[in-house]
Amino acid sequence: MFKEKIAVLLKKHAGISEKEILSLLEIPPRQELGDFAFPCFVLAPKLKRNPQDIAAEISGKLQLEIPKEIERIEAAGAYINFFVNKTMFVKSVIEKILKEKEKYGKCNENKRIVIDYSAPNIGKPMHVGHIRSTILGDSLKKILEFHDNKVIGINYLGDIGLHIGKLIVAYQKWGNDKQIEKNPEKELLKLYVKFCREEKLLEEEALSKTIEQEEKEEYLENEWTKKAKQMLQKIESGDKETVAFWKKIEKYSLNGFLDIYKILNIKFNEITGQSKFSALGKKIVEKALAKKIAIKSKDWEIITKLEPLPDKIILRSDGTALYATQDLGAALSRYEKYKFDKMIYVTGSEQILYFQQLFKILEKLGYGWAKSLVHLPFGLINLEEGKMSSREGRVIFLHDIIEKAKELALKEIEKKNPKLKNKKEVAKDVGLAALKYSILKLEPIKSITFSYEHAINFEGDTGPYLQYTHARACSILKKAKEKGNANFYLMKNPKELELVSHLGRFPEVAAAAVSQLKPHLIVTYASETAKLFNEFYAACPVLQAEKGLSEARIELVKASKQVLATCLNLIGIKALERM
Repeated sequence: MFKEKIAVLLKKHAGISEKEILSLLEIPPRQELGDFAFPCFVLAPKLKRNPQDIAAEISGKLQLEIPKEIERIEAAGAYINFFVNKTMFVKSVIEKILKEKEKYGKCNENKRIVIDYSAPNIGKPMHVGHIRSTILGDSLKKILEFHDNKVIGINYLGDIGLHIGKLIVAYQKWGNDKQIEKNPEKELLKLYVKFCREEKLLEEEALSKTIEQEEKEEYLENEWTKKAKQMLQKIESGDKETVAFWKKIEKYSLNGFLDIYKILNIKFNEITGQSKFSALGKKIVEKALAKKIAIKSKDWEIITKLEPLPDKIILRSDGTALYATQDLGAALSRYEKYKFDKMIYVTGSEQILYFQQLFKILEKLGYGWAKSLVHLPFGLINLEEGKMSSREGRVIFLHDIIEKAKELALKEIEKKNPKLKNKKEVAKDVGLAALKYSILKLEPIKSITFSYEHAINFEGDTGPYLQYTHARACSILKKAKEKGNANFYLMKNPKELELVSHLGRFPEVAAAAVSQLKPHLIVTYASETAKLFNEFYAACPVLQAEKGLSEARIELVKASKQVLATCLNLIGIKALERM
Protein backbone atom coordinates (compact mmCIF):
# COMPACT_ATOMS: atom_id res chain seq x y z
CA MET A 1 0.00 0.00 0.00
CA PHE A 2 2.66 2.58 1.05
CA LYS A 3 5.33 1.57 -1.44
CA GLU A 4 2.75 1.59 -4.22
CA LYS A 5 1.63 5.08 -3.19
CA ILE A 6 5.26 6.30 -3.29
CA ALA A 7 5.77 4.70 -6.71
CA VAL A 8 2.72 6.55 -8.10
CA LEU A 9 4.06 9.84 -6.71
CA LEU A 10 7.56 9.38 -8.11
CA LYS A 11 6.45 8.18 -11.53
CA LYS A 12 5.32 11.68 -12.49
CA HIS A 13 8.80 13.15 -11.95
CA ALA A 14 11.31 10.29 -12.28
CA GLY A 15 10.46 9.28 -15.82
CA ILE A 16 10.58 5.54 -15.09
CA SER A 17 7.83 2.97 -14.51
CA GLU A 18 6.17 2.17 -11.19
CA LYS A 19 7.59 -1.36 -11.43
CA GLU A 20 11.15 0.00 -11.70
CA ILE A 21 10.56 2.40 -8.81
CA LEU A 22 9.23 -0.42 -6.60
CA SER A 23 12.33 -2.50 -7.34
CA LEU A 24 14.61 0.45 -6.43
CA LEU A 25 12.95 1.58 -3.18
CA GLU A 26 15.13 0.83 -0.17
CA ILE A 27 14.65 0.53 3.58
CA PRO A 28 16.98 3.09 5.26
CA PRO A 29 19.46 1.65 7.77
CA ARG A 30 18.14 3.90 10.59
CA GLN A 31 14.61 4.96 11.49
CA GLU A 32 15.52 8.66 11.61
CA LEU A 33 16.27 8.47 7.88
CA GLY A 34 12.70 7.50 7.07
CA ASP A 35 10.72 4.39 6.23
CA PHE A 36 11.52 4.22 2.51
CA ALA A 37 14.22 5.80 0.37
CA PHE A 38 14.57 6.28 -3.37
CA PRO A 39 18.15 6.50 -4.77
CA CYS A 40 18.50 9.14 -7.49
CA PHE A 41 21.79 7.75 -8.81
CA VAL A 42 19.81 5.72 -11.35
CA LEU A 43 18.29 8.90 -12.81
CA ALA A 44 21.58 10.77 -13.22
CA PRO A 45 22.69 9.23 -16.57
CA LYS A 46 19.26 9.78 -18.10
CA LEU A 47 18.79 13.35 -16.84
CA LYS A 48 22.51 14.16 -17.17
CA ARG A 49 22.53 15.91 -13.80
CA ASN A 50 24.03 15.50 -10.34
CA PRO A 51 21.95 12.94 -8.30
CA GLN A 52 21.92 15.29 -5.28
CA ASP A 53 20.36 18.06 -7.40
CA ILE A 54 17.81 15.59 -8.79
CA ALA A 55 16.84 14.46 -5.26
CA ALA A 56 16.42 18.08 -4.08
CA GLU A 57 14.33 19.09 -7.12
CA ILE A 58 11.97 16.08 -7.06
CA SER A 59 11.61 16.30 -3.28
CA GLY A 60 10.62 19.98 -3.64
CA LYS A 61 7.96 19.17 -6.24
CA LEU A 62 6.54 16.34 -4.13
CA GLN A 63 5.91 18.69 -1.18
CA LEU A 64 2.79 19.92 -2.98
CA GLU A 65 1.45 16.40 -3.53
CA ILE A 66 1.94 14.65 -0.16
CA PRO A 67 -0.99 12.21 0.42
CA LYS A 68 -2.40 11.30 3.84
CA GLU A 69 -0.39 8.04 3.91
CA ILE A 70 2.89 10.04 3.96
CA GLU A 71 3.86 12.38 6.82
CA ARG A 72 6.77 14.10 5.11
CA ILE A 73 9.32 13.84 2.30
CA GLU A 74 12.95 14.94 2.60
CA ALA A 75 16.01 15.00 0.37
CA ALA A 76 19.19 13.64 1.94
CA GLY A 77 22.15 13.67 -0.41
CA ALA A 78 21.27 11.57 -3.45
CA TYR A 79 18.23 10.02 -1.72
CA ILE A 80 14.59 11.03 -1.37
CA ASN A 81 13.40 9.82 2.03
CA PHE A 82 9.74 9.10 2.76
CA PHE A 83 8.30 9.12 6.28
CA VAL A 84 4.96 7.31 6.41
CA ASN A 85 1.96 8.02 8.59
CA LYS A 86 2.86 5.75 11.50
CA THR A 87 -0.67 5.05 12.70
CA MET A 88 -1.89 4.13 9.23
CA PHE A 89 1.24 2.10 8.56
CA VAL A 90 1.01 0.12 11.82
CA LYS A 91 -2.69 -0.61 11.30
CA SER A 92 -2.14 -1.58 7.67
CA VAL A 93 0.75 -4.01 8.33
CA ILE A 94 -0.81 -5.75 11.34
CA GLU A 95 -4.25 -6.11 9.75
CA LYS A 96 -2.75 -7.44 6.53
CA ILE A 97 -0.77 -10.12 8.39
CA LEU A 98 -3.74 -11.19 10.50
CA LYS A 99 -6.03 -11.31 7.48
CA GLU A 100 -3.66 -13.25 5.20
CA LYS A 101 -2.13 -15.40 8.01
CA GLU A 102 0.17 -18.11 6.58
CA LYS A 103 -0.27 -16.61 3.09
CA TYR A 104 1.26 -13.29 4.12
CA GLY A 105 4.35 -12.59 2.04
CA LYS A 106 3.72 -15.02 -0.78
CA CYS A 107 3.63 -14.16 -4.46
CA ASN A 108 2.01 -16.36 -7.09
CA GLU A 109 4.78 -17.60 -9.37
CA ASN A 110 2.94 -20.73 -10.57
CA LYS A 111 5.97 -22.40 -12.15
CA ARG A 112 6.89 -26.07 -12.37
CA ILE A 113 10.28 -26.58 -10.73
CA VAL A 114 12.38 -29.70 -10.18
CA ILE A 115 14.96 -29.79 -7.37
CA ASP A 116 17.65 -32.47 -7.23
CA TYR A 117 19.03 -32.64 -3.68
CA SER A 118 20.43 -34.86 -0.90
CA ALA A 119 21.63 -37.63 -3.29
CA PRO A 120 23.66 -39.91 -0.97
CA ASN A 121 25.66 -42.79 -2.42
CA ILE A 122 24.35 -46.32 -2.01
CA GLY A 123 26.76 -48.39 0.03
CA LYS A 124 28.08 -45.41 1.97
CA PRO A 125 26.57 -43.99 5.18
CA MET A 126 24.86 -40.64 5.31
CA HIS A 127 27.37 -38.47 7.12
CA VAL A 128 27.69 -34.81 8.05
CA GLY A 129 28.73 -34.02 4.48
CA HIS A 130 25.25 -34.97 3.22
CA ILE A 131 23.35 -32.76 5.62
CA ARG A 132 23.88 -29.51 3.75
CA SER A 133 22.38 -30.62 0.44
CA THR A 134 19.55 -32.37 2.29
CA ILE A 135 18.54 -29.48 4.55
CA LEU A 136 19.27 -26.74 2.01
CA GLY A 137 17.25 -28.53 -0.68
CA ASP A 138 14.34 -29.16 1.68
CA SER A 139 14.17 -25.50 2.75
CA LEU A 140 14.43 -24.31 -0.85
CA LYS A 141 11.58 -26.64 -1.81
CA LYS A 142 9.41 -25.18 0.96
CA ILE A 143 10.25 -21.59 -0.08
CA LEU A 144 9.41 -22.29 -3.72
CA GLU A 145 6.14 -24.00 -2.73
CA PHE A 146 5.28 -21.03 -0.52
CA HIS A 147 5.17 -18.92 -3.68
CA ASP A 148 2.66 -21.30 -5.31
CA ASN A 149 5.13 -23.17 -7.48
CA LYS A 150 4.61 -26.84 -8.23
CA VAL A 151 7.87 -28.30 -6.90
CA ILE A 152 9.12 -31.83 -7.53
CA GLY A 153 11.81 -32.87 -5.07
CA ILE A 154 14.05 -35.61 -6.41
CA ASN A 155 16.53 -37.65 -4.38
CA TYR A 156 18.97 -38.88 -7.05
CA LEU A 157 20.81 -41.77 -5.39
CA GLY A 158 24.35 -42.66 -6.38
CA ASP A 159 23.45 -46.31 -6.88
CA ILE A 160 26.08 -47.07 -9.52
CA GLY A 161 29.68 -46.12 -10.21
CA LEU A 162 33.12 -47.39 -9.27
CA HIS A 163 32.34 -47.21 -5.55
CA ILE A 164 29.60 -49.81 -6.11
CA GLY A 165 31.98 -52.06 -8.03
CA LYS A 166 34.48 -51.78 -5.20
CA LEU A 167 31.85 -52.54 -2.59
CA ILE A 168 30.60 -55.63 -4.41
CA VAL A 169 34.16 -56.99 -4.59
CA ALA A 170 34.62 -56.29 -0.87
CA TYR A 171 31.20 -57.76 -0.03
CA GLN A 172 31.95 -60.98 -1.89
CA LYS A 173 35.39 -61.30 -0.32
CA TRP A 174 34.81 -60.21 3.31
CA GLY A 175 31.07 -59.52 3.79
CA ASN A 176 29.11 -60.96 6.72
CA ASP A 177 25.32 -60.66 6.31
CA LYS A 178 24.56 -60.97 10.02
CA GLN A 179 26.93 -58.13 10.92
CA ILE A 180 25.69 -55.95 8.06
CA GLU A 181 22.04 -56.43 9.04
CA LYS A 182 22.82 -55.26 12.59
CA ASN A 183 24.47 -52.03 11.44
CA PRO A 184 24.40 -51.67 7.63
CA GLU A 185 25.85 -48.13 7.51
CA LYS A 186 28.98 -48.82 9.51
CA GLU A 187 29.63 -52.35 8.23
CA LEU A 188 29.34 -51.34 4.56
CA LEU A 189 31.70 -48.43 5.22
CA LYS A 190 34.20 -50.83 6.80
CA LEU A 191 34.10 -53.00 3.68
CA TYR A 192 34.61 -49.98 1.43
CA VAL A 193 37.54 -48.71 3.50
CA LYS A 194 39.14 -52.16 3.51
CA PHE A 195 38.91 -52.36 -0.29
CA CYS A 196 40.45 -48.91 -0.70
CA ARG A 197 43.36 -49.81 1.56
CA GLU A 198 44.03 -52.90 -0.55
CA GLU A 199 43.68 -50.89 -3.72
CA LYS A 200 46.41 -48.45 -2.64
CA LEU A 201 45.41 -45.62 -4.91
CA LEU A 202 48.05 -43.17 -6.08
CA GLU A 203 48.06 -39.72 -4.50
CA GLU A 204 45.40 -37.52 -6.13
CA GLU A 205 47.62 -34.45 -6.00
CA ALA A 206 49.62 -35.90 -8.90
CA LEU A 207 46.64 -35.61 -11.22
CA SER A 208 45.06 -32.63 -12.95
CA LYS A 209 42.73 -30.72 -10.69
CA THR A 210 40.28 -30.24 -13.57
CA ILE A 211 39.44 -33.95 -13.69
CA GLU A 212 36.46 -35.02 -11.56
CA GLN A 213 36.90 -37.64 -8.85
CA GLU A 214 35.35 -40.42 -10.90
CA GLU A 215 37.65 -39.67 -13.83
CA LYS A 216 40.70 -39.54 -11.53
CA GLU A 217 39.98 -43.12 -10.57
CA GLU A 218 40.13 -44.07 -14.24
CA TYR A 219 43.83 -43.23 -14.18
CA LEU A 220 44.58 -44.95 -10.89
CA GLU A 221 44.10 -48.47 -12.17
CA ASN A 222 45.54 -51.63 -10.62
CA GLU A 223 44.22 -55.17 -10.18
CA TRP A 224 41.72 -54.07 -7.52
CA THR A 225 40.36 -51.23 -9.67
CA LYS A 226 40.03 -53.66 -12.60
CA LYS A 227 37.97 -56.03 -10.43
CA ALA A 228 35.64 -53.14 -9.52
CA LYS A 229 35.21 -52.19 -13.18
CA GLN A 230 34.45 -55.77 -14.08
CA MET A 231 31.62 -55.69 -11.55
CA LEU A 232 30.17 -52.60 -13.25
CA GLN A 233 30.29 -54.37 -16.59
CA LYS A 234 28.52 -57.36 -15.07
CA ILE A 235 25.80 -55.12 -13.62
CA GLU A 236 25.21 -53.40 -16.97
CA SER A 237 25.12 -56.76 -18.77
CA GLY A 238 22.59 -58.09 -16.23
CA ASP A 239 24.72 -60.78 -14.55
CA LYS A 240 22.29 -62.30 -12.00
CA GLU A 241 24.75 -63.02 -9.18
CA THR A 242 26.37 -59.56 -9.35
CA VAL A 243 23.01 -57.80 -9.62
CA ALA A 244 21.79 -59.75 -6.57
CA PHE A 245 24.75 -58.46 -4.51
CA TRP A 246 24.10 -54.95 -5.83
CA LYS A 247 20.42 -55.08 -4.85
CA LYS A 248 21.31 -56.30 -1.35
CA ILE A 249 23.64 -53.36 -0.84
CA GLU A 250 20.98 -51.00 -2.19
CA LYS A 251 18.34 -52.37 0.20
CA TYR A 252 20.60 -52.07 3.26
CA SER A 253 21.52 -48.49 2.36
CA LEU A 254 18.06 -47.26 1.44
CA ASN A 255 16.57 -48.46 4.73
CA GLY A 256 19.18 -46.42 6.60
CA PHE A 257 18.53 -43.34 4.45
CA LEU A 258 14.77 -43.52 4.94
CA ASP A 259 15.15 -43.71 8.73
CA ILE A 260 17.15 -40.47 8.72
CA TYR A 261 14.74 -38.67 6.37
CA LYS A 262 11.85 -39.66 8.64
CA ILE A 263 13.58 -38.19 11.70
CA LEU A 264 14.44 -34.99 9.79
CA ASN A 265 10.84 -34.81 8.48
CA ILE A 266 12.08 -34.54 4.90
CA LYS A 267 10.04 -35.99 2.05
CA PHE A 268 10.73 -36.41 -1.65
CA ASN A 269 8.37 -36.70 -4.59
CA GLU A 270 10.72 -39.16 -6.24
CA ILE A 271 13.62 -41.32 -5.08
CA THR A 272 15.51 -42.84 -7.97
CA GLY A 273 18.98 -44.12 -8.80
CA GLN A 274 21.48 -42.98 -11.39
CA SER A 275 21.61 -46.45 -12.94
CA LYS A 276 18.07 -46.03 -14.25
CA PHE A 277 19.35 -43.49 -16.79
CA SER A 278 22.42 -45.28 -18.15
CA ALA A 279 20.66 -46.59 -21.28
CA LEU A 280 19.06 -43.24 -22.15
CA GLY A 281 22.36 -41.49 -21.45
CA LYS A 282 24.13 -43.77 -23.92
CA LYS A 283 21.57 -42.87 -26.60
CA ILE A 284 22.34 -39.20 -25.99
CA VAL A 285 26.05 -40.01 -26.32
CA GLU A 286 25.30 -41.60 -29.72
CA LYS A 287 23.42 -38.45 -30.70
CA ALA A 288 26.41 -36.34 -29.66
CA LEU A 289 28.68 -38.47 -31.83
CA ALA A 290 26.28 -38.22 -34.80
CA LYS A 291 26.14 -34.42 -34.46
CA LYS A 292 29.94 -34.31 -34.14
CA ILE A 293 29.64 -32.72 -30.70
CA ALA A 294 31.61 -35.67 -29.33
CA ILE A 295 34.50 -37.77 -30.64
CA LYS A 296 36.16 -41.07 -29.80
CA SER A 297 39.60 -40.64 -28.30
CA LYS A 298 42.54 -42.87 -29.15
CA ASP A 299 41.72 -44.78 -25.96
CA TRP A 300 38.10 -45.24 -27.19
CA GLU A 301 36.56 -42.95 -24.60
CA ILE A 302 33.79 -40.66 -25.85
CA ILE A 303 34.78 -37.03 -25.29
CA THR A 304 32.92 -33.78 -25.91
CA LYS A 305 34.75 -30.65 -27.06
CA LEU A 306 33.41 -27.71 -25.06
CA GLU A 307 35.78 -24.78 -25.62
CA PRO A 308 36.40 -22.57 -23.73
CA LEU A 309 35.48 -25.18 -21.08
CA PRO A 310 37.73 -28.25 -20.70
CA ASP A 311 36.85 -31.41 -22.65
CA LYS A 312 34.47 -33.81 -20.93
CA ILE A 313 34.46 -37.63 -21.01
CA ILE A 314 30.85 -38.85 -21.32
CA LEU A 315 31.38 -42.61 -21.78
CA ARG A 316 34.12 -45.01 -20.65
CA SER A 317 36.25 -46.86 -23.17
CA ASP A 318 34.67 -50.17 -22.07
CA GLY A 319 31.21 -48.81 -22.87
CA THR A 320 30.04 -48.45 -19.25
CA ALA A 321 28.32 -45.25 -18.14
CA LEU A 322 29.89 -42.39 -16.19
CA TYR A 323 28.06 -39.96 -13.93
CA ALA A 324 27.88 -37.60 -16.92
CA THR A 325 26.26 -40.31 -19.07
CA GLN A 326 23.56 -40.86 -16.46
CA ASP A 327 23.07 -37.17 -15.73
CA LEU A 328 22.47 -36.48 -19.42
CA GLY A 329 19.84 -39.22 -19.49
CA ALA A 330 18.26 -38.06 -16.21
CA ALA A 331 17.95 -34.44 -17.41
CA LEU A 332 16.15 -35.46 -20.62
CA SER A 333 13.93 -37.94 -18.78
CA ARG A 334 12.91 -35.33 -16.21
CA TYR A 335 12.04 -32.75 -18.84
CA GLU A 336 9.94 -35.26 -20.78
CA LYS A 337 8.17 -36.30 -17.58
CA TYR A 338 7.66 -32.95 -15.82
CA LYS A 339 8.02 -30.25 -18.54
CA PHE A 340 9.71 -28.07 -15.91
CA ASP A 341 10.23 -24.31 -16.12
CA LYS A 342 13.40 -24.68 -14.06
CA MET A 343 15.52 -27.51 -12.65
CA ILE A 344 17.87 -26.86 -9.75
CA TYR A 345 20.79 -29.09 -8.75
CA VAL A 346 21.80 -28.61 -5.10
CA THR A 347 25.37 -29.97 -4.89
CA GLY A 348 28.82 -29.01 -3.65
CA SER A 349 30.84 -26.16 -5.10
CA GLU A 350 33.52 -28.62 -6.26
CA GLN A 351 31.04 -29.57 -9.01
CA ILE A 352 30.66 -26.08 -10.49
CA LEU A 353 32.76 -26.92 -13.56
CA TYR A 354 31.03 -30.27 -13.98
CA PHE A 355 27.58 -28.68 -14.21
CA GLN A 356 28.83 -25.97 -16.54
CA GLN A 357 30.01 -28.77 -18.82
CA LEU A 358 26.79 -30.77 -18.44
CA PHE A 359 24.58 -27.79 -19.27
CA LYS A 360 26.81 -26.86 -22.23
CA ILE A 361 26.56 -30.37 -23.69
CA LEU A 362 22.75 -30.30 -23.46
CA GLU A 363 22.67 -26.83 -25.08
CA LYS A 364 24.91 -27.99 -27.94
CA LEU A 365 22.60 -30.97 -28.46
CA GLY A 366 19.79 -28.50 -29.15
CA TYR A 367 17.70 -28.93 -26.01
CA GLY A 368 16.17 -25.46 -25.48
CA TRP A 369 15.22 -26.27 -21.90
CA ALA A 370 18.95 -26.56 -21.03
CA LYS A 371 18.91 -22.79 -20.38
CA SER A 372 16.47 -23.48 -17.52
CA LEU A 373 18.99 -25.61 -15.64
CA VAL A 374 20.51 -24.08 -12.52
CA HIS A 375 23.33 -25.27 -10.27
CA LEU A 376 23.07 -24.09 -6.65
CA PRO A 377 26.55 -24.80 -5.25
CA PHE A 378 27.36 -24.94 -1.56
CA GLY A 379 30.63 -24.95 0.31
CA LEU A 380 32.19 -28.06 1.78
CA ILE A 381 31.64 -29.28 5.31
CA ASN A 382 35.01 -30.18 6.79
CA LEU A 383 35.91 -31.76 10.08
CA GLU A 384 38.14 -29.95 12.55
CA GLU A 385 40.84 -32.53 11.84
CA GLY A 386 40.58 -31.98 8.08
CA LYS A 387 38.62 -32.98 5.00
CA MET A 388 36.19 -35.90 5.26
CA SER A 389 37.02 -39.08 3.37
CA SER A 390 34.79 -42.15 3.02
CA ARG A 391 37.77 -43.96 1.49
CA GLU A 392 39.70 -43.54 4.74
CA GLY A 393 36.64 -43.91 6.99
CA ARG A 394 37.04 -40.35 8.32
CA VAL A 395 33.38 -39.28 8.63
CA ILE A 396 30.83 -38.34 11.27
CA PHE A 397 27.63 -40.34 10.82
CA LEU A 398 24.54 -38.20 10.35
CA HIS A 399 22.52 -40.56 12.54
CA ASP A 400 25.01 -40.02 15.38
CA ILE A 401 24.77 -36.23 15.00
CA ILE A 402 20.97 -36.34 15.21
CA GLU A 403 21.05 -38.53 18.32
CA LYS A 404 23.62 -36.22 19.94
CA ALA A 405 21.42 -33.20 19.18
CA LYS A 406 18.39 -34.85 20.80
CA GLU A 407 20.43 -35.88 23.84
CA LEU A 408 21.84 -32.38 24.43
CA ALA A 409 18.40 -30.78 23.92
CA LEU A 410 16.86 -33.12 26.50
CA LYS A 411 19.55 -32.10 29.03
CA GLU A 412 18.69 -28.42 28.43
CA ILE A 413 14.99 -29.09 28.96
CA GLU A 414 15.63 -31.09 32.15
CA LYS A 415 17.65 -28.14 33.43
CA LYS A 416 15.25 -25.33 32.49
CA ASN A 417 11.75 -26.88 32.44
CA PRO A 418 11.78 -30.36 34.05
CA LYS A 419 7.95 -30.46 34.33
CA LEU A 420 7.40 -29.99 30.58
CA LYS A 421 5.12 -32.58 29.00
CA ASN A 422 6.36 -34.74 26.10
CA LYS A 423 9.96 -33.82 26.91
CA LYS A 424 11.52 -36.35 24.52
CA GLU A 425 9.41 -35.22 21.57
CA VAL A 426 10.17 -31.56 22.30
CA ALA A 427 13.88 -32.42 22.71
CA LYS A 428 13.88 -33.97 19.24
CA ASP A 429 12.31 -30.83 17.73
CA VAL A 430 14.69 -28.53 19.60
CA GLY A 431 17.76 -30.60 18.72
CA LEU A 432 16.83 -30.67 15.04
CA ALA A 433 16.18 -26.92 15.14
CA ALA A 434 19.70 -26.33 16.44
CA LEU A 435 21.19 -28.59 13.77
CA LYS A 436 19.19 -27.25 10.81
CA TYR A 437 19.69 -23.63 11.80
CA SER A 438 23.47 -24.07 12.08
CA ILE A 439 23.51 -25.26 8.44
CA LEU A 440 21.01 -22.80 6.95
CA LYS A 441 22.15 -19.58 8.63
CA LEU A 442 25.19 -19.28 6.37
CA GLU A 443 25.12 -18.30 2.72
CA PRO A 444 25.26 -21.62 0.79
CA ILE A 445 28.59 -20.98 -0.94
CA LYS A 446 30.47 -20.57 2.36
CA SER A 447 32.32 -23.62 3.70
CA ILE A 448 31.68 -24.98 7.19
CA THR A 449 34.03 -26.61 9.67
CA PHE A 450 31.82 -28.96 11.62
CA SER A 451 31.93 -29.17 15.40
CA TYR A 452 29.26 -30.35 17.83
CA GLU A 453 29.75 -27.18 19.86
CA HIS A 454 28.68 -24.90 17.01
CA ALA A 455 26.18 -27.19 15.26
CA ILE A 456 24.17 -28.10 18.36
CA ASN A 457 23.90 -24.80 20.19
CA PHE A 458 20.92 -23.52 22.18
CA GLU A 459 22.01 -20.00 23.11
CA GLY A 460 22.02 -16.74 21.12
CA ASP A 461 21.58 -16.82 17.36
CA THR A 462 20.13 -20.35 17.11
CA GLY A 463 17.09 -22.32 15.99
CA PRO A 464 15.96 -23.00 19.59
CA TYR A 465 16.02 -19.24 20.26
CA LEU A 466 13.48 -18.78 17.45
CA GLN A 467 11.36 -21.59 18.88
CA TYR A 468 11.58 -20.02 22.34
CA THR A 469 10.42 -16.66 20.97
CA HIS A 470 7.47 -18.27 19.21
CA ALA A 471 6.57 -20.14 22.42
CA ARG A 472 6.79 -16.86 24.37
CA ALA A 473 4.33 -15.20 21.96
CA CYS A 474 1.98 -18.19 22.37
CA SER A 475 2.20 -17.87 26.16
CA ILE A 476 1.31 -14.16 26.04
CA LEU A 477 -1.70 -14.83 23.83
CA LYS A 478 -2.95 -17.62 26.11
CA LYS A 479 -3.02 -15.13 29.02
CA ALA A 480 -4.63 -12.35 26.98
CA LYS A 481 -8.32 -11.63 27.28
CA GLU A 482 -10.33 -9.74 24.71
CA LYS A 483 -11.10 -6.36 26.31
CA GLY A 484 -12.12 -4.08 23.49
CA ASN A 485 -10.94 -2.56 20.22
CA ALA A 486 -7.29 -2.01 19.40
CA ASN A 487 -6.25 1.64 19.20
CA PHE A 488 -3.20 1.69 16.93
CA TYR A 489 -2.93 5.47 17.33
CA LEU A 490 -1.59 4.84 20.86
CA MET A 491 1.40 2.83 19.57
CA LYS A 492 4.26 5.34 19.83
CA ASN A 493 7.10 3.37 21.41
CA PRO A 494 10.11 3.11 19.03
CA LYS A 495 10.46 -0.60 19.81
CA GLU A 496 6.94 -1.47 18.70
CA LEU A 497 7.23 0.75 15.61
CA GLU A 498 10.55 -0.86 14.71
CA LEU A 499 9.00 -4.33 15.03
CA VAL A 500 6.01 -3.40 12.84
CA SER A 501 8.29 -1.90 10.21
CA HIS A 502 10.34 -5.10 10.21
CA LEU A 503 7.23 -7.30 9.85
CA GLY A 504 6.19 -5.17 6.90
CA ARG A 505 9.41 -6.14 5.10
CA PHE A 506 8.74 -9.88 5.13
CA PRO A 507 7.21 -10.03 1.60
CA GLU A 508 10.39 -8.46 0.18
CA VAL A 509 12.63 -10.91 2.02
CA ALA A 510 10.50 -13.88 0.94
CA ALA A 511 10.65 -12.69 -2.68
CA ALA A 512 14.44 -12.23 -2.50
CA ALA A 513 14.91 -15.73 -1.00
CA VAL A 514 13.07 -17.33 -3.91
CA SER A 515 14.59 -15.19 -6.68
CA GLN A 516 18.15 -15.65 -5.35
CA LEU A 517 17.63 -19.26 -4.16
CA LYS A 518 19.01 -18.34 -0.73
CA PRO A 519 17.20 -19.76 2.32
CA HIS A 520 19.69 -18.01 4.61
CA LEU A 521 17.85 -14.74 3.87
CA ILE A 522 14.80 -16.19 5.66
CA VAL A 523 17.00 -17.37 8.53
CA THR A 524 18.61 -13.95 8.96
CA TYR A 525 15.21 -12.25 8.84
CA ALA A 526 13.72 -14.70 11.38
CA SER A 527 16.63 -14.11 13.74
CA GLU A 528 16.12 -10.34 13.54
CA THR A 529 12.35 -10.83 14.06
CA ALA A 530 12.98 -12.77 17.29
CA LYS A 531 15.44 -10.15 18.51
CA LEU A 532 13.07 -7.24 17.81
CA PHE A 533 10.10 -9.07 19.31
CA ASN A 534 11.94 -9.73 22.58
CA GLU A 535 13.13 -6.11 22.72
CA PHE A 536 9.53 -4.97 22.16
CA TYR A 537 8.27 -7.30 24.90
CA ALA A 538 10.88 -6.01 27.36
CA ALA A 539 10.09 -2.35 26.63
CA CYS A 540 6.32 -2.46 26.08
CA PRO A 541 3.96 -4.08 28.61
CA VAL A 542 1.32 -5.99 26.66
CA LEU A 543 -1.30 -7.23 29.10
CA GLN A 544 -0.78 -4.39 31.62
CA ALA A 545 -1.02 -1.52 29.12
CA GLU A 546 -3.93 0.96 29.04
CA LYS A 547 -7.19 0.09 27.32
CA GLY A 548 -6.86 0.25 23.56
CA LEU A 549 -3.06 0.08 23.64
CA SER A 550 -3.08 -3.37 25.28
CA GLU A 551 -5.37 -4.67 22.53
CA ALA A 552 -3.17 -3.10 19.85
CA ARG A 553 -0.07 -4.75 21.32
CA ILE A 554 -1.87 -8.09 21.52
CA GLU A 555 -2.56 -7.76 17.79
CA LEU A 556 1.14 -7.07 17.24
CA VAL A 557 2.04 -10.21 19.22
CA LYS A 558 -0.34 -12.22 17.01
CA ALA A 559 1.22 -10.78 13.86
CA SER A 560 4.77 -11.45 15.11
CA LYS A 561 3.86 -15.02 16.01
CA GLN A 562 2.39 -15.58 12.55
CA VAL A 563 5.40 -14.26 10.67
CA LEU A 564 7.82 -16.18 12.89
CA ALA A 565 5.83 -19.40 12.40
CA THR A 566 5.95 -18.90 8.63
CA CYS A 567 9.73 -18.39 8.71
CA LEU A 568 10.24 -21.49 10.86
CA ASN A 569 8.13 -23.56 8.48
CA LEU A 570 10.17 -22.33 5.49
CA ILE A 571 13.42 -23.49 7.08
CA GLY A 572 12.01 -26.83 8.22
CA ILE A 573 11.90 -26.07 11.96
CA LYS A 574 8.85 -26.86 14.07
CA ALA A 575 7.18 -23.81 15.66
CA LEU A 576 6.72 -24.91 19.28
CA GLU A 577 4.02 -23.56 21.58
CA ARG A 578 5.74 -24.71 24.78
CA MET A 579 9.39 -25.29 25.66
